Amino acid sequence: MRFHEPFGICQNYQLCDNTRMIIKDLDAICNAGIKWLRTTFNWSHIEPRKGKFEFKWYDNLVRLAVERNVNLLPILGYSPPWAAQRWNFPPDDLENYANFARAVVGRYKKYIRYWEIWNEADSYFFWAGTPEEYVGLLKVAHAAIKATDPLCKVLMCGLSDPAKPNKDFFCKVIEQTDGKYFDVLNLHAYPEVWSKRKAEDWKDVLEDLKANRLMPRKPVWITETGYDIVSRHQSEVQQARFLIRIMASMLRSGAPERIFWHELRDVSSFISRTVPTKTERRHFGILQCYTFLQKPFLRRPNPAYFAYASLIRALSQSFWNTPEITIDHDKELSIQCFENANSLVIILWNLYEQTNQVVTLRMPHKKRGRVILQSMYGKQLNVESEKTDRQIVIKNITLSSNEPVIVEIM
Repeated sequence: MRFHEPFGICQNYQLCDNTRMIIKDLDAICNAGIKWLRTTFNWSHIEPRKGKFEFKWYDNLVRLAVERNVNLLPILGYSPPWAAQRWNFPPDDLENYANFARAVVGRYKKYIRYWEIWNEADSYFFWAGTPEEYVGLLKVAHAAIKATDPLCKVLMCGLSDPAKPNKDFFCKVIEQTDGKYFDVLNLHAYPEVWSKRKAEDWKDVLEDLKANRLMPRKPVWITETGYDIVSRHQSEVQQARFLIRIMASMLRSGAPERIFWHELRDVSSFISRTVPTKTERRHFGILQCYTFLQKPFLRRPNPAYFAYASLIRALSQSFWNTPEITIDHDKELSIQCFENANSLVIILWNLYEQTNQVVTLRMPHKKRGRVILQSMYGKQLNVESEKTDRQIVIKNITLSSNEPVIVEIM
């Protein structure tokens, strides 16, 4: 399977977030090489009163993203007070939501091609309705968007971690839509966070979904994956390792066309603590934003930010999966291989955190010879390699714990 610009990030905003903050976010996204930003286009903000649309704040966001060549993936939610009992309740009249979708897509269709209908409707926190009510919402939204611009693509809501899905909701939505009301199957995945699955188990998750007939013939996007360092009691370095492991494993599986990391930044008080409380649920970010008197004044990239940038640089061009290569080793490894016209990229790591080992790679050379070995942060490491008539041998690659390294052969 061929991939092109598959990497994204999630970050939601409030109307009180100013232009300066948005610019800093978008500049950080661009500097890392991230091409997609997933964010909510909040119905309550855009249409606070029925039929009265206020686009000024979102016009600014779209303009700033377009200027930086960042693609937006908007989530169209949630119910304003005039349209439903609460923000997470289904609209009393689905036509109101259809009018909202038509207005937003009509305004931004020149710049935005993909639209997500609500978020995690299989979770009561985000959707206090039934599967049937969500299918009704998806149906009217799909019709409204396609009538406004047939070239736009519709994503169903991001369904909660497929390693432990709400099977009743999932099955009913897939069965009742039969793939007719969305163009992209949208999943969220939090292995090692909210499920016992490992990052390397993603291919098994897909096989489970196929076995249960929950994989319609649609492109798959993973619009949320992430690693919670607070409730997991893990370090920022472990978060960075997980980011490389989950992204490489997902792409190697051949299923998701795009993967979005949740989320861009955490917010912490400079006075009271340097790590947010568990109840704030803001501990997935690859940037740390410190506040003083409730105003942001300092940003610090986490190790995961540099790891994400390193991964994107390694896979910056269009690439595709490549067959397995031979590895000489005596312990269990994970190895993910990707190829384009100019290079072969190999990402490998130990499967066990406390294991250190030295490995040798052997592979057909395919007229390639130059070998670059990098840490997960992009730092170049010493490497020993030799080329014969038939193969390249890369010797003595040291793998520490479960920290990935990146090998590029050009």
